[in-house]
Amino acid sequence: MAAPSCGDPALNWIADVWKRVVSATRFSLAGLGAAYRHEQAFRLELLVLVFVVPLGLWFGETGVQRALLISSDKAVAALNAYGKTKAVAEEIFVQANQYGAARGLKADWAAVTNEYRRRSLKGIVNAERPAYNFDDVHRAKLDEVIAEFGLDALTAADRDAIWRTWHALDAWPDFPAAAARLRKRYVVASFTLLTTSLVVDVSKRNGIDWDVIISCEMIGIYKTRPEAYRTAAKWLALEPADIMMVACHNFDLDAARACGYQTAFVRRPDEWGPGGPPDPNPNPACTVVVDGFAQLADKLLSDGGYSVQG
Repeated sequence: MAAPSCGDPALNWIADVWKRVVSATRFSLAGLGAAYRHEQAFRLELLVLVFVVPLGLWFGETGVQRALLISSDKAVAALNAYGKTKAVAEEIFVQANQYGAARGLKADWAAVTNEYRRRSLKGIVNAERPAYNFDDVHRAKLDEVIAEFGLDALTAADRDAIWRTWHALDAWPDFPAAAARLRKRYVVASFTLLTTSLVVDVSKRNGIDWDVIISCEMIGIYKTRPEAYRTAAKWLALEPADIMMVACHNFDLDAARACGYQTAFVRRPDEWGPGGPPDPNPNPACTVVVDGFAQLADKLLSDGGYSVQG
């Protein structure tokens, strides 16, 4: 195919770009032809594509549904492990109450525990290449809260025992089975502020299998910084729109959505104990809102996929 040419510099530039496009197209077509002739896997994928694309366009009622139906083999459910463990406040509360009672201490242990968790989150969220990780923050903030609430009778051994509770949390009863169901279709990733060792310990304790663990500790940049979400997508070799962030709180989902992720809010009214979570109402912009992980699996594994919430 001939490219236009004349003495005009602008047209010469256009001609040069045109030649590059034609050349790139020729090489791309040659590469596709070679792949078709020599790679059986490529031929099978092409055959599947011939059937899947029309079906996705036919059955999908919204743009999101069509995209996910067409690319469902690539989609990832990225879950924040912080909200996948049973009532963190309750389990830390039990330990604090136990060791406090042994030292003759009386306190509003629910208030102590929730303040401890709030300060810990604040101490790690948005961190950039810190010299510490979330385990370090949990330990430092525990001492800080103990001092503020006048609980200094708790010994170093007591404090270490309370701190180690983070590595022995129980999962919500509906989560392990739901995660196993989702893994049959999707890549299920733990994308979390927590340390890698904590996620490993809690996952082994609860029989949870992940396809991948991505701790912000690995990235060096912590959510809710956009770089954390972009890096996770890059490591998974996916576009953000092919990933659904699942969490029980809005701050993580809002940041993920701003980076192009799909989002799912799972209601967990008991996550922060009797007082309830600080943000119980999901942002209406969430792609999916459910009351539990079994319901989330039902929605994502249904024939029609999931629909956008208004």
